Amino acid sequence: MKKTNLKKLVVTLLASMSVATIFNACGGGGGGSHGGGTVLYYPYENVYGDVCSTYSPTPGCTFDRSTGLRVITTDSIDGSLVNMWTVKFDLYGTATVKDQYGNFIGYYDVSDFDGYQGGTVIGVGTTGVFWEDVAGGSYYWDSNGVLFSDNYYESNYLEAINNVNAGDAVDVDYVAMNDEANQGLVAKAAQKLQAKYGFQKEKANAVAAQLNRWGLGAVERGYSTAADIKATFQSTFGVDLDSAVAAAVALKAGDKSKMIALTNRSANALGISPRDAEAFLKDSYSDGLASFGYSQEEISGLDW
Repeated sequence: MKKTNLKKLVVTLLASMSVATIFNACGGGGGGSHGGGTVLYYPYENVYGDVCSTYSPTPGCTFDRSTGLRVITTDSIDGSLVNMWTVKFDLYGTATVKDQYGNFIGYYDVSDFDGYQGGTVIGVGTTGVFWEDVAGGSYYWDSNGVLFSDNYYESNYLEAINNVNAGDAVDVDYVAMNDEANQGLVAKAAQKLQAKYGFQKEKANAVAAQLNRWGLGAVERGYSTAADIKATFQSTFGVDLDSAVAAAVALKAGDKSKMIALTNRSANALGISPRDAEAFLKDSYSDGLASFGYSQEEISGLDW
């Protein structure tokens, strides 16, 4: 296999690893492909850029970063208008709610709906830029609590109202490295690195944070540059990408010496034992080695 293809392979293994380390530690992951490479991530994000843990829009997660557009009714878990309840607000913020069959459910106050901001206003964010006065308006209401406009005379007809347009998002922090959601993901990933591979806490946090930073950056731009990949690889494994590529080529040819040397250098840089470093590399390389023709059992059985 040519070196250029091996670099693509390493991109894949890093993408896989970022999900396995960051998202799987929290119970799941999403997927998508944009631009120059494959990036795994949850598709919907809220106004602050937090990574959401569902494929279906929820009241705080109704902005699709991949398109920069508001989520519409067809993106709802209910799928279509006929499956949604209807909400009609009067001028005072009292809503008449009916189910998908037109049966009366009850009267609700505007404050009963997710995203309530005060008065007769619903939305997200702190600036008021993305708030909507719902008085006198009609909406669809899906089973996740998302309200979609049923006001055909408005520009956001059939769009979620607690949402944001990417280009106008003055209070969006796309990377959001310090937000609570991402801090939680990084912390869980670091715990996994400590428990499974013997990382010290400080190093585990650094590796998990770097992978999270790379993953979010790739989603934001839709691709990763060669410089991004090299920097992430170095930070993750403690060795350079070119050496890893050369070691993979040599291993396929039956020469274990370069992989042994690489593993020892990685172990020293990461502060873990060579055996733990070997396990870390194997787990991370599994998808890549599989494309060389190895089975998962063979990868687990590789000894260098």
